Amino acid sequence: MELQQQQLQQQQQQLLVGSAVPGVELASLAAAPSSAESVAEDSTATRGAALVRAAAAKPARAAPRRNRRSPPRPPPRAGASPALAPAPSPKPSPSTSEPSPRPSPSPSPSPSPAPRSCIATTPDVLGPYYQSQGVPINTQPDESFCALKAGGRNATRITITGHVLQSFTCTPVTGGSALTFIDVWQANNAGEYDNNQDVSDSECRTRVPIGADGSYKYSTIIPAAYGSRTCLRPPHIHLRVALPGYAILVTQMYFAGNPLNGPNDCGCSSCGSGNPAQQVALDPASGAGVFDIVINRQR
Repeated sequence: MELQQQQLQQQQQQLLVGSAVPGVELASLAAAPSSAESVAEDSTATRGAALVRAAAAKPARAAPRRNRRSPPRPPPRAGASPALAPAPSPKPSPSTSEPSPRPSPSPSPSPSPAPRSCIATTPDVLGPYYQSQGVPINTQPDESFCALKAGGRNATRITITGHVLQSFTCTPVTGGSALTFIDVWQANNAGEYDNNQDVSDSECRTRVPIGADGSYKYSTIIPAAYGSRTCLRPPHIHLRVALPGYAILVTQMYFAGNPLNGPNDCGCSSCGSGNPAQQVALDPASGAGVFDIVINRQR
């Protein structure tokens, strides 16, 4: 390019020197570009276009990979409470997780219970010494109705309490009247009965009132065993209950643990001394015992 310009300048100088009409030729030379200059410009444009096409044809290089990182969180503003992410719920371990209990269905209302029944007290032998008349009502339940006899074999004082119940509902009978009482009689501490032929005397006999709630109470002594040396009856107390609307009950109450009870009761093979339901357990310190009496309604 520079060589062509130098040649062009030399040609112009030669024309200025040897031209006959220098003004016209110089003006035409200055106005019209030389052919060499046009060729140089055309070749320069052609070469630039080729370079542009070559650059466009080259494949673009892939941008280098960068590690993908989350942009840093902006610091919290002053006075603003940081947002707390919800804590992840712990996954239950298969070995320790337990199923949540299912709610139990609400129980349906149960019907009213049927009346509870009791087993009636077992009847026992009346014996020869029952006395139906002349027996006083026991108005001092804390005093023994049976006096001690001098020379007797037993002097243990006891107190017996209990309720008279009806067998159908196992509820107490309604007492409180002059007709609601229990006939009680026994031998004394020497093993002797009162002569029931003499109604003016009632030793070791009484009529125990039944309260409005069916309760009763009396105090006495443990009767002595009686009979022969080889055959003795165990200590016992006779009871008779005759209430309006109920069947009459005659029975005997024995003392639990006595060695003469049961098969050793040779004086009365038909008596119930071996029946635990007819035995009362006494407190060794106080001598108190509880004996409930269950009677049947009259049919």
